[in-house]
Amino acid sequence: MTKVLLIEDDPALAQLMMLRLDRLDMDVFHASNGQLAIDYLEVNQPDLILLDLNIPYIDGWEVLDYAKTQYGAGNFGVIVTTARKDMINRAKGDIESVDVYLVKPFTSEQLFHAINTVMQKLQKTSD
Repeated sequence: MTKVLLIEDDPALAQLMMLRLDRLDMDVFHASNGQLAIDYLEVNQPDLILLDLNIPYIDGWEVLDYAKTQYGAGNFGVIVTTARKDMINRAKGDIESVDVYLVKPFTSEQLFHAINTVMQKLQKTSD
């Protein structure tokens, strides 16, 4: 079963995303802030991280840096889900090897497509 770390501080959006991920038969852990995400990453390696950048306590980019230090870049997929649509953050996403950069608001179909794209990429890498 695919392990997903969902980092999202908006409870309503997190609930919708968890419903979507449950339908895809994924094991989802929800962290509503950066510290909870770090706590999870200390003992769990996710297959996929859905990362909001604007989260309390520890910024999303810092959480991603921690995950890469802990498990190595390229050992999990990353989908950024953010309201930050500026070119600086998009460029940072490229530098940080983010698989998909989704700007809020996005549709369920866009999220589903992003997840499928990343999971197919990970499957090819592990073969």
